[in-house]
Amino acid sequence: MPKFCGKCGIPIDEETGLCPNCDAKKLMALKEEKEKQIVYKKRFCTKCGGALDENGLCPNCNKDKIKTLTQDDETAEEVIVNKQQFCNKCGTPLDEETGLCPKCDRKKLKKLKNRVEEVEDEEEIEDEPKKEHRVLKIIGMVIGSLAIIVVVAIVVFMLLNNVLMKDSTETTSNEENVVEQQAEYTTISLLTDDSLSISFEGYDGEGSIESISLDNVEYDHDNADIASFIEAITLEYEDSTTLSNGDTLTIIASYDEEMAETFNLQIADASIDIEVSGLTVVYYDASEIPSSISDYVKEECINEVAEDFADGDGHSYTCTYHSMYFGSNGTINNYIFVIFKIEDYDSSTSSTSTYYIHYHVNDVYSTDGEREHIYYQTLRINNSKVTKESDIETALNNTYSGYTITKID
Repeated sequence: MPKFCGKCGIPIDEETGLCPNCDAKKLMALKEEKEKQIVYKKRFCTKCGGALDENGLCPNCNKDKIKTLTQDDETAEEVIVNKQQFCNKCGTPLDEETGLCPKCDRKKLKKLKNRVEEVEDEEEIEDEPKKEHRVLKIIGMVIGSLAIIVVVAIVVFMLLNNVLMKDSTETTSNEENVVEQQAEYTTISLLTDDSLSISFEGYDGEGSIESISLDNVEYDHDNADIASFIEAITLEYEDSTTLSNGDTLTIIASYDEEMAETFNLQIADASIDIEVSGLTVVYYDASEIPSSISDYVKEECINEVAEDFADGDGHSYTCTYHSMYFGSNGTINNYIFVIFKIEDYDSSTSSTSTYYIHYHVNDVYSTDGEREHIYYQTLRINNSKVTKESDIETALNNTYSGYTITKID
């Protein structure tokens, strides 16, 4: 049932219990207070995000309103009056946020809270497009950056490809020029196994080059320019007198480079390594003598003794090979001694005498060939013929003092 103002009889406002005529200012202040409470619920400005003050105003966006509110003493007093702590009807403590009674203004509070929730939902809905816009903006920036990177990579690739193509073309051109230049030149190999003739002489460890010449270089012998170039070549090498078999000797062909350039000659094999060989090996110990030499000397001496002791003049001989010895004094002057047992039958006396002789072969080296100095002597001790086998070495040591006598066979 509606209530009426006790002063002017106008129906009282159902929501506030105030007279629209007599309490017009209070109603206006209450309405503004409700709006402030709704705004204050938000706590932050929807424009700049700044914190709202206790009146629900933004210090940044509502500076003029805040100044006016502060200066209007009457309005400020009314706002303070309207902030009742207890309901003037039932005495229930008022809602702190809205200033309404939880009992008397239950429906209004419900509507007011629902409205606040709707406003907050609307703000969240308004923020969604902004979020989507920011996401789309970030995606666009990423795609744009990738596109720029791809374009830059393509440009760099094209530039590098052009540089490589240019270098490849220049390299091919240079190689073609080199091939053309080489085709214009005549290549001559100077020092080869076929073109170089060399021989050595002397003993192993005391050898030297006997002869050396450049005889068989392959070139166009009808070309007088090349022939003059070849004739001007000299050979350089170490002129050593202490060469040994197995040593390596480097031979260098010294030629006129200006002449080679003038005649368009490309020189190859201007040096060669030669292994020294063919030097005579001197033996200083019986163990060093190869069997091929000892067998050869033995055979030669058997032939010699057959000639030297041929039957005749009433004598007949039986010659038997006995042994072989080596004599060395540490120099190149060495000997091989071949011992024979001689049995001499004298028909005039019908008697046989037995004694020992030796053939000695000097200069026992590795050189193959016939021995020119093979002759025999009768072994003697104190000018007496050696007739006992046990006296053979004694007789050799006495005859060849200063030599070491070693039995070979």
